[in-house]
Amino acid sequence: MGSDRYKTSMEWPTVVGDRLRLLVGLTERSNLTGPTSATELVAALICAQPIDVDQMGEAVRQYRQMDSDAIAAETRRYGLLAATPTQRSAPQRAPDSINYRSSQP
Repeated sequence: MGSDRYKTSMEWPTVVGDRLRLLVGLTERSNLTGPTSATELVAALICAQPIDVDQMGEAVRQYRQMDSDAIAAETRRYGLLAATPTQRSAPQRAPDSINYRSSQP
């Protein structure tokens, strides 16, 4: 999505961060998106949320009542079914020359 950017810093319980990482990995495996990021997934979820005050209020109420151990257990259960999320790192450039033979004096 090409538009101006809004920068934010969010903090949440570790179990929520673990769930987010799992959801990013599952999203990437959907064969619909290709590589994605936590930022892109959160933005997609925000935009997909209906503008319904009661529904949003209910979602917050339910979140506040969730048990972190139950969230962690469910995340682990689904995490066992999914492969490890793709690690994002810069592509490694091969060295200009590689000597696979041991050094000879």
